Amino acid sequence: MKVPVYRGARDFGPLDWKEFTREVPVPWQILLTCSKYHAEATPILYQKNDIVFCTGAGGTPGMFRFFPIHTQYMQFLQLVGVHIRADAPKNRGSRSVARFIRALTVHTRNLKRLALTVASDRYTEAECPWVGFPSRPISFLAARESANVGTTMQDIMGGEHPVARAVEEMVVAQAVQFLHLRVHNGAKFSTHWANFMEATFYKNGGVIDRKITFSQSCTCPVVVRVGALYSFTCPLCYFPLHVQKRRPVTSVVEPWEMEANEHRTMELQFELIELGLLFDVDEDEEVDEDEEYAPMADEEEEVRKAFFSGWYVSLSCSRCRRSI
Repeated sequence: MKVPVYRGARDFGPLDWKEFTREVPVPWQILLTCSKYHAEATPILYQKNDIVFCTGAGGTPGMFRFFPIHTQYMQFLQLVGVHIRADAPKNRGSRSVARFIRALTVHTRNLKRLALTVASDRYTEAECPWVGFPSRPISFLAARESANVGTTMQDIMGGEHPVARAVEEMVVAQAVQFLHLRVHNGAKFSTHWANFMEATFYKNGGVIDRKITFSQSCTCPVVVRVGALYSFTCPLCYFPLHVQKRRPVTSVVEPWEMEANEHRTMELQFELIELGLLFDVDEDEEVDEDEEYAPMADEEEEVRKAFFSGWYVSLSCSRCRRSI
């Protein structure tokens, strides 16, 4: 198994110590020896390494401020990993990663695997405004008890996210052989999106020598452990807290296990509407509260009952008048 070559992982955020401890140096100086060495070694450099690029802290572009690999060398890539925060769709980091994935779709020739990791910083620095806890890192249980901190968990990547759209375009173009989607530290995909991606992947290209996998990972943050004092398992990954050394880096799950439930999605939508991030209020559609209500002029409409049983009652009948 190849050791992944991480770039920007230290600024990205907490990863499991079994996954990343330090960046592996790559002796690229040999490429500058001469044009012959450059032509022979460049394909080996990009084909034989599993390269993982990460966004920066707080949702900043990080390694994606510019293309981490020039487009003329993307044709040699075979194993690529992308680590991104579940941040706002209009954030610069989200848009930069989406452009990079679209460039891979166009320029790669034999991309064997793309591993996309969507992480949440809700339990760490909580700097992304999309997370809803911008003031300080806080556990979910403590957030529920506090009235000053929002209770919604805005770390859901929906189908309208530019990164999600870019991955969907890559799948439709059949530009990747193995696709690995992963959520980290409590992040989720929107409802039905993971199942939709699975169906779209096998619809475009079949199932022979192709596969899409789903997994989740967790570092069991300290604030989560404090919030689970009376529990022996992590509330995020449900792994026993007293045997952290045995915890696997990733756990394969079903697509629906990576999706946020409807209640959590509705909480997110309600919070985004209040913040003005989901819908823009059109000034032409604003209702004038001072405008008086004009009743209908038709007298028959005014006397019509709101509910009618369907039975006709004659007021001329003495029995009907007594029953009324």
